[in-house]
Amino acid sequence: MNIDSELLSRYKTRGILVDSSLLVVYLVGSYDRGQLINCRAIKSSFTNAEFDLLARIIAQFDTIITTPHVLTEVSNLAGRLPERLHVAFRKFFALVINRLGERNAAAIELAATPHFTKFGIADTAISLVAPGQYFVLTEEAALYSYLSAKGIDVMNFSHVRLAA
Repeated sequence: MNIDSELLSRYKTRGILVDSSLLVVYLVGSYDRGQLINCRAIKSSFTNAEFDLLARIIAQFDTIITTPHVLTEVSNLAGRLPERLHVAFRKFFALVINRLGERNAAAIELAATPHFTKFGIADTAISLVAPGQYFVLTEEAALYSYLSAKGIDVMNFSHVRLAA
């Protein structure tokens, strides 16, 4: 699945902002794709083909953008991996963090938005950091609908999975 060429040209060098659940899938699969089946952190299981599709989409961008709030969720979700993997995965995660573009939105600013109560801190951070700056990849239907309605360039990975 390729991103529309106009969108890709606009965001390729700026980056892609990936939601927490997809970022944990991407990181767990990049660490050891065999662990995707054991990853209780994600709502739905990912096949190797779906992981490959996710990786191809992300690879079209020069940088993965994230927020401290998304990283915290990823860390917590990855903590649900089998305990024997915790130390090794966290070492891998630390290396990956060094290659991510991190953008911050203060929690006090996030909590003041009208949609904070619906989306929580990580997804609200995405909604404040992304506009006009980054392409967003999510599998959360409500977040996708909200961002689309606000004119933010976003792709729902669940739609891509179904089409593939």
